Amino acid sequence: MLPVILDSSKVKRRSLYRWADFVELFCLNDPDGEAPLEETLREAWGFETGLASNFACQEEDDPNETDLERPEYEDKINTEIIDLLKHFQLREQLLGDAYPFTIDPNDLVLIKKPASDSHRLYIYILRAANLAFHTKEDEKALTTGFERIAYHVLEELMPPSAKVALFGTAGHNEYKCYPGNKYTKLCAFADEMGTRLDRENINEHTYAAQDTGDDGLDVAAWYPFNDKATHFPLFLAQAGCTASEKGMLDKQFEVDAHSWGQRIRQIWPLSMMVTPQCYRQANGRWEQPAKIVTVFIDRIRIMILLRTKAGEFTDKKLPLYSEAV
Repeated sequence: MLPVILDSSKVKRRSLYRWADFVELFCLNDPDGEAPLEETLREAWGFETGLASNFACQEEDDPNETDLERPEYEDKINTEIIDLLKHFQLREQLLGDAYPFTIDPNDLVLIKKPASDSHRLYIYILRAANLAFHTKEDEKALTTGFERIAYHVLEELMPPSAKVALFGTAGHNEYKCYPGNKYTKLCAFADEMGTRLDRENINEHTYAAQDTGDDGLDVAAWYPFNDKATHFPLFLAQAGCTASEKGMLDKQFEVDAHSWGQRIRQIWPLSMMVTPQCYRQANGRWEQPAKIVTVFIDRIRIMILLRTKAGEFTDKKLPLYSEAV
């Protein structure tokens, strides 16, 4: 199993959806496959160290918490542990048997289930959402794997005759992708759209010859009518394995329809964010709905789309897949 090095200082105090991930990873890493919420979180939050006025990242989140007395801290922690329990219950409710943990609401313990195919996929995505707790080598493999997961997400959303292509560094002969440098990739993609690059904004001198990047586009999917006319139904997706919530939300704009319309003539894309985060409040709504400006596919939606296909994934498609659990 891939090692995980948990560090509570890397999780913002207010981000309960991230703390839910922290507990799941703790459970995954525990020899007995269990994570008692109170013990795990009190230690992570600095409460069991005797520093009753010190939480991880407390000053950044709410400097006024230093004024609370210990009984008030007790009430606050107990309330947040119950709120966190609701996150696990939501995940189990939405995913059913595909959720790889069992919740004991009486003893407040998360328990790992024996791994099934759908559990492996969930845990792989969980790891991709928490790259900071993995080695640099594993981080690179998980990022590559998640870009390919995004490919399969778009494949599921589009009709069977649609085309899907990888643009990032996750290219592989099992997937449609474009070889060459960034300019060559964009030219080939525009040609498939029945159009061309906007020469006023992009030409062969825009990018360095050795630049093999993706210009912020990880995966594209479109329905080709093969009638030589433009304006296909087109999705442009960013696969966001980011270390922070702000980074994830900012990445939405890398596939902004307006900016891509300035690169390639006569396209009207729909932008999409595919993220490994379970970006939810305990009631199932988005954490910050006002900041979501694209079609948004998070861990829950990925699992809904791909859970029946989890058994088809291998290390060849998703690096380190067999080692994730």
